[in-house]
Amino acid sequence: MKRITAIAVVVSLFGSACATTYTPQPSAFIKSTSKGYEKCDQIYKRGMFNQGIVRATEGDPEAQVYAKKSSRNQKWSWGLVGGSLAALGAGIGLEASNDRYSTAYKVGNGLIWTAIVSALVSIVPSAKSPSQAADAINKYNDNVLLKSAADACPNLVEKKSEGDMGEKE
Repeated sequence: MKRITAIAVVVSLFGSACATTYTPQPSAFIKSTSKGYEKCDQIYKRGMFNQGIVRATEGDPEAQVYAKKSSRNQKWSWGLVGGSLAALGAGIGLEASNDRYSTAYKVGNGLIWTAIVSALVSIVPSAKSPSQAADAINKYNDNVLLKSAADACPNLVEKKSEGDMGEKE
């Protein structure tokens, strides 16, 4: 019975890990997809520092505030991770090349602890970034609702007026 339960748990975990292939209909709204952020039938890739959301929200100053916060938090997170890797490498190097009771060894030990703390602190901005990106999307989409979709995405309106409505006759 335990073996069957274990197999069922493993199968359900692997079955729930399938990637989605659904692509939303093009519109003036920003949508988060597996490829990045989509707006007006154009994809803005997320990027390492989440610059995709900054480019996708251009033209809306209120949404840009949230998008730039998201990007700034990603930069802080990667900066802290990079700093912790540098401190870790220097600390290991100092500890490995010096006597245990020397000052250089103690400095190396301090660098290793600094690296650990820095890596843990990097979790905070990294965790805040996705919620701020979602806030930027929501703010942009709310503002699109307040103005006409034609103003927000003129190239999409032209496409639909040519008969590409996707309707059945």
